[in-house]
Amino acid sequence: MTRGLTMRLSRIAGYSVIELVGAVSVLSMVAVASLPSRDSGRERIDSMASKVVSDLRYARDQSIESGDHVAVEFFGDSYEVRRLVVSGDDWVLDRVLRTVELPDHLELDFDRRVDRIEFDARGVVISTDDRLWPTIRDGERGSVRLLSIFPSGQIGAYQQQARFTEQVR
Repeated sequence: MTRGLTMRLSRIAGYSVIELVGAVSVLSMVAVASLPSRDSGRERIDSMASKVVSDLRYARDQSIESGDHVAVEFFGDSYEVRRLVVSGDDWVLDRVLRTVELPDHLELDFDRRVDRIEFDARGVVISTDDRLWPTIRDGERGSVRLLSIFPSGQIGAYQQQARFTEQVR
């Protein structure tokens, strides 16, 4: 009698361990494939574009608050936010408010030979009369972020696409 019961129970069996392991591995691969991927290169260039825009806006705000001229001076691999004061007929360096080093793989490039953006006491760009379009390029990934600096002092950052630009939020 026990032998007949054992035979019946063995026919009602469920899944084997190998079948369960296979099903779990397939489901886990599907779950991993459906997760959004993180593009750390894109995050780095977006972060740097936000930092440059933030520092330009900071310089503009400081010029309005203090009533002095504030400039952002660009060097090859860094830039400084500088407060300027009147000395005779010229505006000269009073002190450096911020210094920012660019990562090795990122380049900040202007469409013209502008190495300084100066804001007057009203927050207006006085170093040029034209709209500036500096770009931040990622040498490793080929990504580009386009900044726009209006003579009125407005500043924006855009993500350069193949045929159009889209504002970064």
